[in-house]
Amino acid sequence: MIDNMCRTGLELSRSQERSPGENDQIFAPTYVVSSAQTPLATRFVRVIDGSTIEVQPIDDKSQPTGAPNFTVHMLGTAAPAPTECGGAESIANLKRLFRPNELVKVTAEPLLTTTKDKDGNTLAYVITGAGVTQDIGLRMVKEGFAAASYPQGQREPAVFAQYTSYAKGAVDQKDGIWANCPAPKA
Repeated sequence: MIDNMCRTGLELSRSQERSPGENDQIFAPTYVVSSAQTPLATRFVRVIDGSTIEVQPIDDKSQPTGAPNFTVHMLGTAAPAPTECGGAESIANLKRLFRPNELVKVTAEPLLTTTKDKDGNTLAYVITGAGVTQDIGLRMVKEGFAAASYPQGQREPAVFAQYTSYAKGAVDQKDGIWANCPAPKA
């Protein structure tokens, strides 16, 4: 399955086009995030897998809103399942990137026509930090712990080119999981 997810991002770095096919099922169309201009303030709860986290909505005073926690699949990424080659390493690396109860901005991509993946996770960018911020999904791709992936049939934002470039570099350099796991088929 990771071969299919990884191939998607690497093929994009070469052609920037994608045709419908088997990858349609990877990220099909729980909480709706408003738009890229208005990130939702949340608090990190836990890592679900190498590209999905659970967060708790918070108010402007960093207090829980009372709304239920929800899961976010980091847009632009696809990590191996926990039982696949590199899955455990991907999860461990994602855990390393978060502090307990860290404040997290969940930011939707306005170009998406769907807000959820096939598992019901919210599709959004996950941004941490105050002042100096970082896109956690992009960092996972750059460090070689996730592949670049974008929902099939969706218009890709310009920023996705950076994901595919980092994915190609990580595979070429055998960074992260690509040191011991089969490289995605190009």
